[in-house]
Amino acid sequence: MTPEVKVLHSADIEDVPKWTPEGDDVCFWLELSIGLPASDRADIFQVCVATPGGLKSALGRSIKPRGSAHARPIVLQQYSWPALEGAIRSRLEACAGRDWLEVQEKLRRQFVWEYEGYK
Repeated sequence: MTPEVKVLHSADIEDVPKWTPEGDDVCFWLELSIGLPASDRADIFQVCVATPGGLKSALGRSIKPRGSAHARPIVLQQYSWPALEGAIRSRLEACAGRDWLEVQEKLRRQFVWEYEGYK
């Protein structure tokens, strides 16, 4: 089973698929509700999206890793929605598994899980 994005949201950008950055330095957090295709249920994951210049910018340097040390940012040489969408799709395909528990464990290596560190 390959997971899919149910909803995506950024507190920094109103409509991520339609957004065009003003420059080459891009760096923002993206929140993704991810679940299995046949289900309405989803967990929330986060990932930092950046260009190399964005990671070097004041904003990029100020972003602290959240949750799992294994979740790395999505770094795009040049930001575009198709490039970001492809990068997300590739990560989701790498998280395919037999059941939700296996999928979720793989997702936690690719993204920051909403319950990371929750006790």
